[in-house]
Amino acid sequence: MEKRLYITPPSLLRWRPKGERNDVLFLDLEPDFLDERTMRLDLDIVFWPIPIKRGWVQKKDFYIGSTGARVEFEATDGKVKNHTRGQILKVDYETSYTRSRHAEVKISPGVTAGDIKVEPGEITFGKDKERTFAAKFSSFERTLADVELGEDAIHWEIALPNGPVIRDYLIGNLHLYVEAFWHGNAKEGTIELRPSDVLFFDSDRRIIDSKMKALLMRFVLGRKAVNSKPLVVHFKEVI
Repeated sequence: MEKRLYITPPSLLRWRPKGERNDVLFLDLEPDFLDERTMRLDLDIVFWPIPIKRGWVQKKDFYIGSTGARVEFEATDGKVKNHTRGQILKVDYETSYTRSRHAEVKISPGVTAGDIKVEPGEITFGKDKERTFAAKFSSFERTLADVELGEDAIHWEIALPNGPVIRDYLIGNLHLYVEAFWHGNAKEGTIELRPSDVLFFDSDRRIIDSKMKALLMRFVLGRKAVNSKPLVVHFKEVI
C-alpha cells in the first residue's frame, strides 16, 4: 500500500527554486515505513557557504558560512527507536551506506490549516529500491553529538571540538537518520535545522576577525538577502 507524507512548509531543498537558494544550510529527506507504526527518515543536511566577490584590482571570493549546525527531531505523540549516534567527523569526512526501501512513499508540499492542499512537486520513492546515501564535507575535525530529549525527541549538534584557533566553514553534506514509532494512526512530527556560528571568512577560509571588515561584509551581505535563520518543517502522514 502506498504511503503519503506531507511537508509544511515546502522548504526542502528539492522544492527550492535555484534562484532562491540563499541559505547557509539546507534540509532534504527521504521517508520509509518499516511497518504500520514505524517510520524512518533519512535526513540530508547540506552546508552551503555563500560567496561574496570583493576587491578592485584582483577580485576574490569571501564567504559567509556556518561552522556547525543543530538538528532536532520530535515525534508528536511518538517514540524515537533508533538514530544516528555521536561520532568524530574527521578532516574531509566521507561516508556512504546502502539500504533497501520497505514501502512506496510519496512526499508532497503543503498542508494548510488542517485542510490538505497539494502543490506541484510531489515525489515518489519506490518500494524495494536500493538507495545509497553518500556524504562528504571538507573541514577541520568536528564532533557529532547526539542527545535524547525524552522518548519522543533527538537532538544532534555538529560543532568544533574545544581548543582550535582556526575555524573554517563547512561545505558539503551530512546524512543523519531517525526511526520513530507511533502508537496511534497519526504519524507526525517536526524537524528543526539551525546553523551555529554563522561568520564571515576570507578567500583562505579563515575567519575575518577585523570589526571594520566584518561590518563591510555585513553591508554587502544585506544586499544579497542571505538567510541564516532556523528552518522548521512539519511532516504528517495522510491516511
